[in-house]
Amino acid sequence: MTALSLKLDLTENDNGYSDLNAFRVLKRYLEPDGDLNMKQATKLLHEMLPSNKKKRGNIDQPDLFSWESLVNMSSFVARTWAAGVVDAINLAVWVLRDGLEDDYDRGEYYSEYISAAAMWILCSGQLLFDEIAQFPRETGESEEKAWAGGPLYTGPIVGLERWLFWQKAFTAAAESSNTNDEATTNALKAANLMDAIARDCKW
Repeated sequence: MTALSLKLDLTENDNGYSDLNAFRVLKRYLEPDGDLNMKQATKLLHEMLPSNKKKRGNIDQPDLFSWESLVNMSSFVARTWAAGVVDAINLAVWVLRDGLEDDYDRGEYYSEYISAAAMWILCSGQLLFDEIAQFPRETGESEEKAWAGGPLYTGPIVGLERWLFWQKAFTAAAESSNTNDEATTNALKAANLMDAIARDCKW
């Protein structure tokens, strides 16, 4: 098998998420001599997201994380997932859960959470629908824990019900006065695309 040679010319950034840091993780997972399995790679990508302390507004080191990077990472990894480069179902569920199923006050970062969640629909929506709703994976103890719903969602972890919940949450976000123009646009596009994907589904 021919070895992959992955290269990317990006600016160095060791603090939290950057395209370069995400690329390094994917490179360690994808190359034949890579030292990460899929779960380890997903965990490292997830650790680039803000911690619960940061999410809830108690940020001791605000310079270590750019909230815009939450949106950038979602877009980057969702595209690689849609291209079949990496399996990112766990990360997709985690970001959508944080953005749409949690009830804590995100304050000034609400728009970033909505836009980040929307990236998974806009960049890999059909694949996510297949994995979550139309052809859901068999779920065991690991998935039950990893994909558990947030406080606002109490339905099954896979199936059309969760997809429709997310769609409704995007619609609500698009109508909210708490979202900036970019997040409103992203949320509306995501809700419309989710509706189209579900309607076009051949059950």
